[in-house]
Amino acid sequence: MKTQAARVQLTGFHAGELEVQRQAGVQEKAHQIQHLFVSRPVTEQLQSFFASQSLLYTAVRGDHDRLWASVLFGKPSFVQVPTGCKAVIDPLQQFEGDPARYQTGTSIGTVGVMFENRRRNLLNGVITNSGRGKLQIDVYQALGNCPKYIQVRQLVSTASEAGGVSHKSGAATRGQAELQTPQLNLIARSDTFFIASVHADTPAESRNTVGCQLNHINHKGGYPGFVQADRSGRLCWGDYAGNNALSTLGNLVLDPEAALLFIDFLTGDTLHLSGHAETQWEAAELPGAQRAVVFQTEAWVHVKAALPIQQQGPVESSPYNPTPPISAGNLQASTLQRLKCLSTQQASLDVMTFEFELPKLPANKTTFCRPGQFASFDFDDITPGQVLNRTWTISSPGDQIQRRRAFTISVKKDGLVSSWLFDNMSPGKTIGFRGVDGDFTLELTKGIVHSRVLLVAGGIGITPMRVLLAERLALRQPVSLLYFVRSVAEAPFLKEFAEAAQGSQGLFACAVSVTRLAESEAGLSGRPGLGVTWLQGRATADMILQVCPDVRTSLVFQCGPTPMTQLISAILEGMQVPAAHVFQEAFSF
Repeated sequence: MKTQAARVQLTGFHAGELEVQRQAGVQEKAHQIQHLFVSRPVTEQLQSFFASQSLLYTAVRGDHDRLWASVLFGKPSFVQVPTGCKAVIDPLQQFEGDPARYQTGTSIGTVGVMFENRRRNLLNGVITNSGRGKLQIDVYQALGNCPKYIQVRQLVSTASEAGGVSHKSGAATRGQAELQTPQLNLIARSDTFFIASVHADTPAESRNTVGCQLNHINHKGGYPGFVQADRSGRLCWGDYAGNNALSTLGNLVLDPEAALLFIDFLTGDTLHLSGHAETQWEAAELPGAQRAVVFQTEAWVHVKAALPIQQQGPVESSPYNPTPPISAGNLQASTLQRLKCLSTQQASLDVMTFEFELPKLPANKTTFCRPGQFASFDFDDITPGQVLNRTWTISSPGDQIQRRRAFTISVKKDGLVSSWLFDNMSPGKTIGFRGVDGDFTLELTKGIVHSRVLLVAGGIGITPMRVLLAERLALRQPVSLLYFVRSVAEAPFLKEFAEAAQGSQGLFACAVSVTRLAESEAGLSGRPGLGVTWLQGRATADMILQVCPDVRTSLVFQCGPTPMTQLISAILEGMQVPAAHVFQEAFSF
């Protein structure tokens, strides 16, 4: 029997995570998000998110004391987080044949996924009571996760409801290491699975104050066939760019025990695999992969019609999905289009705007994008044998896209791929276009009463704000912009913002804060002055009130470097702006 979990306090990344971050060369990027991986109260946004779920994916111990990945189901609101550190699952409903066991005193890892809008969030804790048909959980970690590799699908319930959700599952088949044809077929057609992992901290790792096994589960996605499996029970898949925390891989360094869950969303079938996994750092045969994970099955359970769900309509693949191997015969590889570059323009000292022709749209799609969304591109000629995927926010407003039948991205020269674009992309050349995605749009404001929208941007984080601003003004609705730049020479679109403010008849207030003292002292010569309030230094509450006096009744969109967004979030919290009224976009996930 594994050590039972007790009261837990997380203080940062554990030794395994730090090791794989070092090996992957992402220590600096991971350090910027380390503050998210400490124990803290569950936010209002996450409380609302989990209350909306009808499926909750779990990592717990179960049959034969193995780790299992499984899923609980119920009506929306069957998961509640009544306080910042307590969660309740009521009623606790398991399908017949489920190998998971939910026992008092043991660790539970969970993840919720909104497939319809590509949102996912983690909630991990310790089961403090598993009696009377419900679970009570002490939460030690709750955090959002990136939308990468999530396929959009619409799921509807097929269950009859009488208070809770009534559903009878089908037959369960069990086996050891060797997989049979039904299991291999389910894996081969899957574009999604969930992986559970564990780690057993010691006090020396300064993450867990008591030292116990902690469970974790997360989502993985790609095109159908992205997981390779054979009859011996060996599975292999590529690991691609994510949020740089590398929590699953870090857990596997400390403890190779792992479990997988595959779901047939058309039938409700579930396939649970329990075994062990390891990371292989050379994965040249997997397109775009930075490394590979190999899993060896030791036990499995296949349950027919386990879940009362059914998928309706087509699946929209994530634009982040790496190009599938041509040998796999996967027709979705044809979703990649080559788009011609129409023009380039220097937007600031280190920002270039690239204009591309519009792609051919699917038959069921009438518009190219929503303001605030990003475009995804594949690069197969930068690193030999690798396909690199990058995304940039579409920086041209909707009316400009319609008028020119083209769209733009504004790119800061910072890294391998952006440098390649600066040096190689010119009119007439083509680029591999994967698709459009993202939910950092004004649709987030629907149903929320507010007086205005405040846009806060830092550096190249101005690109989504440019199009959100244009949309807001087109609707004749109040909007404010607080824009932080290191120097005027590095800030694109300033003249455009000044002109918009002058012609807005009071609807648009714009403030620009220059954070480099030398620039601030240089005066406003040559700068757009009318319509813009010039400030100096890093964000303060007074700055926010100067550009947006009614901030407490406003909705806030922010995008920029992590230190800036952390500071803004802390200031807004101190100003009693509800967390549910603050939306954030990051440069990378």
